[in-house]
Amino acid sequence: MSESLPTEAVQVGAEGDTGQLTQGLGGCPSTTVSWSQWQPSWNGNANTMGTYYCYGTVPAGNEGYTFPATLASSERTGSAQYTCSNGSWVFQGGSCNGKVVSVMTASGSSVTCSSTDPVKSKWISWYLSDLKRCADTGGLDWWVNVYNNNPTVCSASSNYEGHGNKDICFRAYFQESAKSTGEFYEAQSSGHIAASSEANICGSMAAYPWTNVLANGATCKYKP
Repeated sequence: MSESLPTEAVQVGAEGDTGQLTQGLGGCPSTTVSWSQWQPSWNGNANTMGTYYCYGTVPAGNEGYTFPATLASSERTGSAQYTCSNGSWVFQGGSCNGKVVSVMTASGSSVTCSSTDPVKSKWISWYLSDLKRCADTGGLDWWVNVYNNNPTVCSASSNYEGHGNKDICFRAYFQESAKSTGEFYEAQSSGHIAASSEANICGSMAAYPWTNVLANGATCKYKP
């Protein structure tokens, strides 16, 4: 007796090219499965290095057929193949990794890594240099508004509060604000985003890039 092969399944050891395969005896029930894969660090963030575990389901299938597992978690990316053998699903191979998503998807945050506006671009460069991350959009807008529209802060009449230059004055204010939360010190000493800022931007389950921030700083990766 023969039947057409389902489009998503392949029978192990099948011969010929007629599209008809011999159905084996018995079969395997639908079940949940798990598999894993070790991954190196993502954009330098050591918190993303480790073994990732994926979970999914395989449908009921006939003996000798191989089916893909349907990935269950939205925090993972990958695939796996299982073969029905003697009534049990046998893992044939697969991949598993943490999904890379936008910061908005990860935590509802919004960040800005570049701008055609020269003032915003300048402030973003200070975020990148001093805090090792892209600018949170709300904070960026607040600082730029004060810089552009508040004549009493860092004014020429006070010799820019002793700094002699508007930009030096504002950057000093910016650093002092970050120092008060410890973010500046941690970013400068470690060379990457502070842990508290990473949690704010990516949430507790995901990680922020430590390198290639300009290219990847609006994304987070789910950790092992």
